Amino acid sequence: MTEKSDKAEHTVLISGNKSGTNEIRWKNLTYIVPYGKKGETKTLLDNASGYVRQGQVVAIMGGSGAGKSTLLNTLAGRIAEQKGSELRGDILLNGEPRNPSNWTNICSYVEQDDLMFTNLSVEETLTYAAKLRLPSSMSSKQKLDKVNEVIMQLNLNGCRKTWIGDSLRRGISGGERKRVAIGVELVANPSILFLDEPTSGLDSANALGILETIKKIAVDRGMIVLMTIHQPRTEILDLFDKVILLSLGKTLWFGSTNSALDHFERHGHPLPPKTNPSDFFLDVITIDRRTPEAEKASSATIDKLHKAYNEKIGSYNSPFPSQLLHIDSRYVWPLAWHQEFAVLLSRNMKDFSRNGAAIKASLGQTFFLVILMGFVFFQEANDPAGVQSRIGFLFFICINQTFSVVMPNISVLPTVRTIFKRERAAGCYRASSCYLAKLVSSIPMVCLNSLMMSTPLYWMVGLQNNVTRFFTFILIILVHSNTAMSLAYCIGSAVPTAQVGQIIGPLTVIIFNLFAGQLVNIGKITWVFRWIQYISLISFSYKGLMQNEFKGLELQCTGQMQCQTYMGDVIVSQYSLEEPSKYFCVLINVGLATMFLILGYVFFQRTSRPMMRLK
Repeated sequence: MTEKSDKAEHTVLISGNKSGTNEIRWKNLTYIVPYGKKGETKTLLDNASGYVRQGQVVAIMGGSGAGKSTLLNTLAGRIAEQKGSELRGDILLNGEPRNPSNWTNICSYVEQDDLMFTNLSVEETLTYAAKLRLPSSMSSKQKLDKVNEVIMQLNLNGCRKTWIGDSLRRGISGGERKRVAIGVELVANPSILFLDEPTSGLDSANALGILETIKKIAVDRGMIVLMTIHQPRTEILDLFDKVILLSLGKTLWFGSTNSALDHFERHGHPLPPKTNPSDFFLDVITIDRRTPEAEKASSATIDKLHKAYNEKIGSYNSPFPSQLLHIDSRYVWPLAWHQEFAVLLSRNMKDFSRNGAAIKASLGQTFFLVILMGFVFFQEANDPAGVQSRIGFLFFICINQTFSVVMPNISVLPTVRTIFKRERAAGCYRASSCYLAKLVSSIPMVCLNSLMMSTPLYWMVGLQNNVTRFFTFILIILVHSNTAMSLAYCIGSAVPTAQVGQIIGPLTVIIFNLFAGQLVNIGKITWVFRWIQYISLISFSYKGLMQNEFKGLELQCTGQMQCQTYMGDVIVSQYSLEEPSKYFCVLINVGLATMFLILGYVFFQRTSRPMMRLK
């Protein structure tokens, strides 16, 4: 590119395009964050300026820590709220400030980590993305047509029925996975596409194929494409209309690759023969920290190039319109709440139903425990030994139904939270519909396991031969299991990782066990800790089961007792389990489940919240 064309480019950058061409422009973007414990700050972006027009593909390049992702996230509106941070500058779309009410409708963001539901096929993944992201005004056929169009554009037709897969189950290849991640965003018909390292983890041939596809789509659709990229091969570099070279948050160049090479050569850094320009750029603009001397020399080079670039565009520095970057506006969701819930529930159920290993393990565990407990507690008599066994069985089934529900479900939300964050950042759905859909999708398996456990054991153990008491027993176990699931989702929503949840979950259950009324007499516990019994789901389920089994049950006396029989109500009183009544215990557990769900939703809304800030 000649010096004259460079001047024309930078004139457009400063004065703006008044012809109505779709473009995103930014000037003097500066982002400062707190650093260290002594009130120090660190500048991640230093007066960055640039623009991308309709149909153009622009790459942000630089070494690690150069500020590539920070600039991309700032322009995409994904800068995390951080106390003490400062973001200033101007970002305009078609000469106007970004509008939060439609920003997620016109732009899409492809993250570097292409996480997806592993048990869905390529076609299903894209179809659910279309259902969630495209407006309800579009018909189902139009959405499916859009999915087929994206599949053909991204050359995914050969693997459209293949599951995404993971390290345990073979699925699509790495290149296909990256194209699916891009396709998930393209089905929303974005005007602006942001990509964070779209070629990471791919071989050079796959990387070139993906970038050629993106370039073609950008030109065909008239789409703005801005991406970060590390060290692209020469053929990829030629696809970019412009490159942005960053180092330590400073812009060292914005323009075409050829102009950059000319600019670097004029300032003492010619391109060596047979060298990839991207490798050359990184060699020149990356801080060398191997020795103090090398660090000083490389820092001086960066400062010299930064100064030279500022001088180059400084003579064309006409006034840039000063605009506020944030305006309050109400976002319009693509779908109504019930439509979001239906789509998410369908996706969750399909994903779970294909997890054969987990389903078989859960059912196998239940079957094994039924056999074991059924024969250990088989047909207990009404003598003192039978009383002891009945008490042990009722307490054990409460513990079992707590641990067997809490432990698997506590990791459900943390393992897919990254996907929820990405989709919520894209404005696909509300947190409430996502949370409830995930919860409801777990209920069938929990209820099935509970029925498989409690129904045969009731008769194998030989509990009271009474239909009303049998169905009351089933009711208590079902409510208890679903309350335990609510507890699991509450903890899973709050913890940062599944590993932390696996630590907090058992600790919580053990504390609830201690105050359930079996290990220690509730009436004898000090008032300092006695309140814990009122939030222990095990306490109320155990009380309900004990009352349901022993009240009205005629028991045999021992030889030392001066009687022949006595009523089981005495047992309930001895353990201080007579209050509240068994049906009221069920209602209390329903209330606890509601409380856990509400707390879980509050935590989920916060921990899955996208880190977006349109400022």
